[in-house]
Amino acid sequence: MLPMAVVEADQAAELNHTFRQASNAFFGRARSGFCELAPGTDRFLWRFLAVLIAIYIAKQMLLVVIFPPFSGHDEVAHFAYVQTVVREHRVPELLVDDIPDYFYRYCQFILDWSPCEPDNERWLEQPFRFADWGAAGVFPAGEQYAANHPPLYYLLVAPAFKLTETASIERQQYVLRALSIPFGAIAVFFAFATAMLIFPGDRFMGILVSGFVAFQPQVSYEASMVNNDIAGIASMTVVIYLIVRGMKRRFGLFESVALGLGLGVALLIKGNSVVIMPIIALAMMLSIGIRRVREWVARGAVVAGVAAVVTAPWYAFLWRTYGNLDGLAQVEELQQPWNRPAGAFAELLFNRSFVWARWQETWGAFGWRRIQLSPTLLWSIAIPVLLALVGLAIFAILAVLARRRDGKLWTPSGFVRPDRFQSLALLILLLIVIISYLAVIQFGTRFILTQARYLFPVVSAVAILLALGLRTIVPLRAKSAFQGLAIASLVLLNILIYTKWVVPYWYLTDWTAI
Repeated sequence: MLPMAVVEADQAAELNHTFRQASNAFFGRARSGFCELAPGTDRFLWRFLAVLIAIYIAKQMLLVVIFPPFSGHDEVAHFAYVQTVVREHRVPELLVDDIPDYFYRYCQFILDWSPCEPDNERWLEQPFRFADWGAAGVFPAGEQYAANHPPLYYLLVAPAFKLTETASIERQQYVLRALSIPFGAIAVFFAFATAMLIFPGDRFMGILVSGFVAFQPQVSYEASMVNNDIAGIASMTVVIYLIVRGMKRRFGLFESVALGLGLGVALLIKGNSVVIMPIIALAMMLSIGIRRVREWVARGAVVAGVAAVVTAPWYAFLWRTYGNLDGLAQVEELQQPWNRPAGAFAELLFNRSFVWARWQETWGAFGWRRIQLSPTLLWSIAIPVLLALVGLAIFAILAVLARRRDGKLWTPSGFVRPDRFQSLALLILLLIVIISYLAVIQFGTRFILTQARYLFPVVSAVAILLALGLRTIVPLRAKSAFQGLAIASLVLLNILIYTKWVVPYWYLTDWTAI
């Protein structure tokens, strides 16, 4: 028999060797992975993306200054959140913290600070803090209502707030608005990268997907305001990319850890990121194999474990402070005098007025539904979107028939039967969009202020599905011309919206009387 010391030394050496192999494999995959964000992308597409992002940044800098100070939805509440983090080294609390008196001058942009008379000098000095709601009673006014939002976005912009504290609050706000732009650029890049993962080197998909995300008016609006929405959009775009990447590589250890980290970050930026969790589980089962239970359960445990470690302090704080994991019961209490649910789930699902209102918010509204685009323009946008959906349905039918008949059937020029990975990835993207919209409806059963912007975090999935629909119905010879026409149309749409509606509203009319 070998001495115990020799046995223990051999075991330790074997464990050390195993650890080094796992470590090298993990970090080797990490290095190669980050070099392959968008496989198959040629120089033309990289140049296009670089020019697109440069134009996007310039456009966003212009949007930052076009909108009057604190006119964005909840912009005051988000700014006040940052103030609390920097000056008091804590996060604010619902039913405890008020919005600072200074912001009463912007009360028309603040949810539930009424009566609102920003020209009243006496109230500017000592703002009204209680509102009489008649039969409903007297309720506090001007309370901090964004305090249940996760803290990561506010921590990220806190250094800029600290460095600019000697400036006026309005100038600080413009600095924080500008810090939203990088989040928008991240969303553009990872939407492009996701499209390239599914359709490597496909110029049509790369150009249309990134162009749509860069020029969608309301997504761009979010990237020019002080709010955590654009950070949530960026983080969810990365999570969607990681899901697709994980499916392509059957969720190896590196992909699982990266996805868990991405999910944790998304949850620390925006609480509604939770809707993606069941999709992650389904993506794992379908890509790894439903029968390989141990494997996808193990990988799922890695994702959930990493996300839990990242988010545990925040959810522990929520439970300790509010007795729940979202603070929505306290938000509901704040909105008690005026909040009425938008309707029952089935009612909203099939309600044309509800759907049309969400469509209006998708392209116009600009915050508190102030700027309404004309029905003519909205229908002119709806027509190509509907055609894209028809094309997507045609693609799905052709893909199913081609698989059953081994490809022996007539197909539009340029149609290529998707492989297993592409089919599953597109199915997952479709489910992401559907579940996210159903979440918007579900929120409306509790709060009247459910909004289309809650769907924006999945804009990359929407863009890929719409672009695929258009690729299916656009003739092969016309694809190159159509790419340029589509990008030009998006640019012109933005110019039209801002010159005909946005700028006249803020600078050529008395919007304070509206």
